[in-house]
Amino acid sequence: MSIRTFLLPALVVAIMIPSSVRAYDLPPAAAISSVSGHPQSLSLDCEARSAADWAAFWGVEVDEITFLQQLPGTDNPETGFVGNVDDTPGNLPPRGYGVYAGPVAALLQGAYGIPAAAHSNLSEIELQSEIASGRPVIVWYIYGFRTVAAIPLTASDGAVFQAAPFEHTGIVIGYDSSSYLVLDAFTGLAQRIDRAQFLNSWAVLGDMAVIGSGINLRPLMNSAMSSAVSSQAAYYTVHSGDTLRNIAARFGIGWTDLAAWNNLYAPYAIFPGQQLLVSGSGSSAPALPITPPPVNTSADVPSTYIVQPGDTLAGIAAQFGLYWPDIAGANQIAWPYTIYPGRALTLPAR
Repeated sequence: MSIRTFLLPALVVAIMIPSSVRAYDLPPAAAISSVSGHPQSLSLDCEARSAADWAAFWGVEVDEITFLQQLPGTDNPETGFVGNVDDTPGNLPPRGYGVYAGPVAALLQGAYGIPAAAHSNLSEIELQSEIASGRPVIVWYIYGFRTVAAIPLTASDGAVFQAAPFEHTGIVIGYDSSSYLVLDAFTGLAQRIDRAQFLNSWAVLGDMAVIGSGINLRPLMNSAMSSAVSSQAAYYTVHSGDTLRNIAARFGIGWTDLAAWNNLYAPYAIFPGQQLLVSGSGSSAPALPITPPPVNTSADVPSTYIVQPGDTLAGIAAQFGLYWPDIAGANQIAWPYTIYPGRALTLPAR
């Protein structure tokens, strides 16, 4: 690529960035018509496909395969592409998996001159503000807009990250009061997704996104949300058996407020190890995150385990130092990996 070819799109992008819509000016519905989708070429390159289609909106030509090859290879999706792109879907690192928002935004900005910015814990208001401002948003969710438990994993350098099977991407191009319009990378087609279903699936990997304003969106949050989160905010780590109601009662707050502050929607699923923002009324709120229960790696693994209320496969696996898909396989538990209190699970040997 010549210097002239590299610089010209960047100048066009810099000139054509749409102005932002403030949160309190948000319309009830908005859509962006000038975004075209294409189906991904390889088994696991959804992020490269979304990046190419998103860049085209900004007038910058990005080749899907070239973009994929420019991403660093790693065992941590927070720093680069993990695994073999031709692997079968549904794996977890270090097998064929994918890449998260940070490396994608860095490459879009550094190599192609697009004002891309990676975000996690993006709120629904911030997402809608981008769409209403005429800027599509790349988002990470679970294929088919399903909801699963994210699993904490450790990379070779010791960094801990969250991963989930069937991690996937698409581009949000519209919303209304009950749904979102998403260009799915697998089909390249626009899909109208129920609002709660979209929000729950997007939340699995922490409401991750790449936006095109290149700015910090936090000032766009409305005053109600801003005032709801105290400057003395603390975090609570979810334990096995916890529910939103008992956590809220512990901190003297309403469970619906707790759900809203953490972008949780029906069916309000929470998972062991998940960090929840809490706003305590008094000294009961912890000053620091509570340490989750330690993983049992020294004791013998029992041959069976009786499911308790609040248990998840991921939580049981962490308790005994196992890999949760192995537990699912040993018990012939398929998607959506539902387990019920009282069920006896066969635990594989570690």
